[in-house]
Amino acid sequence: MTPSLLDLHGSPTAATMFLLVHRALRRDLARFPQAVRLLPEDDRAQAERIVDHWRRVRGALDEHQAAEDDQLFGVLLAAEPALSDVLAMLGTQHAALDAALAAIEAALAELPGAAASRAADLLSAFATDLDGHLALEEEHLVGVMLRLPEPAAGVGGGAGAAARADRGWLLAWGTEDLDPATLRAVLSRMPPDVAERAPAVRRDHETVVRAVWRDLPCAGEQVPSRPIGWWLREADARLDAAFDRGLRGRDTDRRGWQVLASLAGRPAARADLVAALGAFDGAPAVEAVVDDLRSRGWIEEWGGLLRLTRDGEREQLELAAIVDAVRGQVAAALPHGDYPTLVRLLEQLVAGL
Repeated sequence: MTPSLLDLHGSPTAATMFLLVHRALRRDLARFPQAVRLLPEDDRAQAERIVDHWRRVRGALDEHQAAEDDQLFGVLLAAEPALSDVLAMLGTQHAALDAALAAIEAALAELPGAAASRAADLLSAFATDLDGHLALEEEHLVGVMLRLPEPAAGVGGGAGAAARADRGWLLAWGTEDLDPATLRAVLSRMPPDVAERAPAVRRDHETVVRAVWRDLPCAGEQVPSRPIGWWLREADARLDAAFDRGLRGRDTDRRGWQVLASLAGRPAARADLVAALGAFDGAPAVEAVVDDLRSRGWIEEWGGLLRLTRDGEREQLELAAIVDAVRGQVAAALPHGDYPTLVRLLEQLVAGL
């Protein structure tokens, strides 16, 4: 899951600026393809606004990656030699991203006009690739950054970029649409002169980006900050985490619960059970769970069918109360019929692909 911008006490961490840049990159890379697709073929002024903003965002990305290559990766490697392979992979990805950026620049140079569709496709593909790259950094680097002295950890996050770029623009861009509490916490770590100028700089920035994103839904303010694939993976990971927390100490997990719930009152042939649940985790994983539950004495095979033992029935009933509590969290997050709407929309998506 994506690390939080702040710690448990609501204070910035050694990785806050690093993550702010990631957040802003994802947000705007989700917007650019839509803005380009909506660009009228004869609106040269709007094309210039989009390209000008792209160049500033691209400049922030270049600074971010240069600071990582030149400084941060070396600091992290010295602190954690086991990161060697990951850092090498990230460096290779930087080169691939640079090549993709060159193709995007060429397509944007031809706006407005027939090149808009190709430019939007290139931007969309780049957004997906960049999201995976940033996720890999967050998975492997942030934990190490949090163990380093803050000045060292901040080298590749925004502090290095801010020293060479327009600090006012970088601050306004990085903190765009932050909630007030997080914004206050971030500004508390800024030099006094930067924090003092922040309200005016952010107002000016808001005026500019409203013009850039003018034709997007909801004036550009509610555009998803990440591609749908990221949200699907994140939702699944958070559901798993919620089940893991609820089932902690019960000596089973979400997969074990699915097998027990499937067999509650409904004995099934092993092949049928594996086929029904294999879509979630694959047949080998389900087979392993079945074998584990049999070894515990919670399920047994009788007459060619798998069924719960008395101990399994008791375990399933106790787990049901825990699972109901997790489902309550889901219902609270998606109230007023939003849950069935979401499921129906996902069904439509799957049917259409």
